[in-house]
Amino acid sequence: MADRAGEHQQYVRVAVADFDGDGWTGLVVVAGAEQRGDDPIPPKLSELRLGPFSDTGRGQRNLHLDTGPTKDIGVTDSDHDRFPDLAAYTYSGDGVHETRVRLGDRAAALGAHTEPTGHEDTGDPPRTGLAPFYPRCAPGDPAEAPRTA
Repeated sequence: MADRAGEHQQYVRVAVADFDGDGWTGLVVVAGAEQRGDDPIPPKLSELRLGPFSDTGRGQRNLHLDTGPTKDIGVTDSDHDRFPDLAAYTYSGDGVHETRVRLGDRAAALGAHTEPTGHEDTGDPPRTGLAPFYPRCAPGDPAEAPRTA
C-alpha cells in the first residue's frame, strides 16, 4: 500500500481511527526516507484513506495530507472533542523537531493544524490511543481481548 512505485521505503508509519466521525475507521499512511542530516526529507506518501474498505483494501476515497518531514505519527486527543486527532512528529531541519497535530473533523476528516511545538529529539509523538474514542468491552464480553499471563 505504501510502495506504489516499487521502491522500498525506509519507513512506513500508520495510524487508524475514525477521524471524521462517520462510524468507519480511516487509515493514515506515511512512508518515505529516514530523516538524516540538516535538510528535512518530505515523505513520498502521506495520505488518509477513508473507510469502509473493500476486500482489496481500497478505501472510499484518499485525501493527501501535508504532514511535513515525518519521523512518526500517532492518534491523540489534542482538543478533547469527540474526534481523534493525528499527531505527527516531524523534522524541521538543523536538529529541530516538532510535533504537529491535525484535528479530526467531520467536514475535513483531518483539518487544521495546531501550532507546532519545537523541541529536542524525543523520537515519539504524543499518543492517547483509541481508548478515549471507543467504549471498552465489558468483562466476559466475547469481544474482550484475551488476558495473558
